[in-house]
Amino acid sequence: MTELIAERTRTQIENRFKAEQLLVPIEIIAYHIGNALIGLVVWWLENEKPYTPEYMAQLSYWLSFAGNARALGFDNYQVPPPQMPD
Repeated sequence: MTELIAERTRTQIENRFKAEQLLVPIEIIAYHIGNALIGLVVWWLENEKPYTPEYMAQLSYWLSFAGNARALGFDNYQVPPPQMPD
């Protein structure tokens, strides 16, 4: 599963960013995102889904994109964190 997510992530990055813009090798970015996503889902399931799927999706996106924005060549990209559900 990680391989599939990483390959799809790699394709998305290749389609949206110039190779010379990337500050980290594309395969490292792709596998980092894939492994982080799988790890987060496993944690969520093992902990009896303490948050809604919607919140987990927002959190996953934020953690992945905000953390990887610099590697993609964005110097000052600001991504606000998702709001914790009540």
